[in-house]
Amino acid sequence: MSELTDVFPAKTLDLQKYVIKRIFQNSYQKAIEDGTIDEFDHKNPPLNDKVLEVIKPIYESLSADSLLERCLGSETQNNNESLNSLIWTFAPKHIHAGPKTIEIATFLAVSIFNEGFIPILKILDVMGITIGPEANAFAARRDEARIERSELRTSEASKEGRTARLHQRTSENEHFEVEEGFLYEAGIAD
Repeated sequence: MSELTDVFPAKTLDLQKYVIKRIFQNSYQKAIEDGTIDEFDHKNPPLNDKVLEVIKPIYESLSADSLLERCLGSETQNNNESLNSLIWTFAPKHIHAGPKTIEIATFLAVSIFNEGFIPILKILDVMGITIGPEANAFAARRDEARIERSELRTSEASKEGRTARLHQRTSENEHFEVEEGFLYEAGIAD
């Protein structure tokens, strides 16, 4: 800072005053600075009461323990990626598609994502396409497999099995490193 004040003394002081003014013009920041934060009251609360009334239940449901427990152990709950993957199945990214195609792909993907393949058969029926017993059986099998896969992934035994396999692989790798030494490390080829 001293180098700047030597070269631009007036401008640097003006900048310092400006920064201090911008930081502390906020009444909350002033209360922190004065040490009166306990008595501070927002004149204009950040959220309108009506807005708070609408979004609070959504926030509480998204932060419910039952939902958050599924994210423990570094397991993600990124449903957006799954939905996006379904959309790009119908309208691949590498092939240009117009807005209507993307819209239809999104409708189909959301239907499958939320309810399985049976709604797709209903859509085909509305379009006048005759749905045979084989298509119904296929949709039912796909839906059952999807549910079983989901339940298997969330079951406690499955989690324990994955953890056990991970520990086994880690211990095997450590054993191999002890027995054979590192097969690759920085500078090994030098």
